[in-house]
Amino acid sequence: MSENNPTPTPQRQQLDKIRHLMERSAPAFAQVCSRYMDPKRLLKVGLAAFSRQPDLLDCTPQSLLLAFLQAAELGLEPCSAKKEAYLIPFRNKNLGGRKEALFLPSYMGLATIARRSGEIVDIEARVVYERDVFLPDYGENKLVHRPDLDADRGEIIASWARAWFKGGHTKFEIVARVDIDKIRASSRGAASEDSPWRHWYDQMCAKSSVRRLYKLLPKSDEMGLAEDVDDGEDAPAERYAELMQFSANVIELDAPASRTSEVRNQIKKTKQRTETPPSDSAPPRSDSDAPMSDAEKTAIEAAERARNEEDK
Repeated sequence: MSENNPTPTPQRQQLDKIRHLMERSAPAFAQVCSRYMDPKRLLKVGLAAFSRQPDLLDCTPQSLLLAFLQAAELGLEPCSAKKEAYLIPFRNKNLGGRKEALFLPSYMGLATIARRSGEIVDIEARVVYERDVFLPDYGENKLVHRPDLDADRGEIIASWARAWFKGGHTKFEIVARVDIDKIRASSRGAASEDSPWRHWYDQMCAKSSVRRLYKLLPKSDEMGLAEDVDDGEDAPAERYAELMQFSANVIELDAPASRTSEVRNQIKKTKQRTETPPSDSAPPRSDSDAPMSDAEKTAIEAAERARNEEDK
């Protein structure tokens, strides 16, 4: 290899693979993307995240795809200046210690989703230190918190979150330090070197109170999904199985590119969830008569490009 064309480093090669993964998964992202998220913006933010967190390149492509599908559906930018969500690499013992990526909404991301419901004007979350003046009163629904800014504030003893509703009233919730540490012990990826519990403990304390407050709020479907994703209840094999299989068929990072017919069949399986079945009186329409959607055309073109590249 000449000096003008140096051999790409393994990290650069993996970054190129991940870039292709995301670019060729555009149809899958488009199917689940929230109206608050532009797929092109998600791609830009994702590639920037790999530069800031090189350990993400060691994660399995499947886990990265799942993480970005969840980000797309919730409309939250991972690892961006908005600080709405994190991507956490952790070692999965069930996969022989291979790294997987976790998508975790931050407390600011949870507050953003709550505001979208239209019922909640804002959510505030704070951390309480032992030398702060802290006077909560559930009976009067009053909360006084005066931080001691002129001295060492001591250890964190609690966190609280308060919601302002459309009608003007408020609700607040408090989480004591002992309960915060219990939440940390049971959190996904908490033992990872890149866990936000290690690097941003105060913010995760604030998030704990927002999650507790969520139980008192009128929930939108999006808020419920955010809780499920944060708890790890949205298993990849259940919610995104078809979309992930579709993307894997188009990309296949470690195998030959899929044939066009296989890609088209997988797209049809994915579309069956939303299509209305034909009436009994209508004659059945053959696959060859069905017009292709933009997603189909994009996926098939990507598959053909990949096959052509391999033939060269």
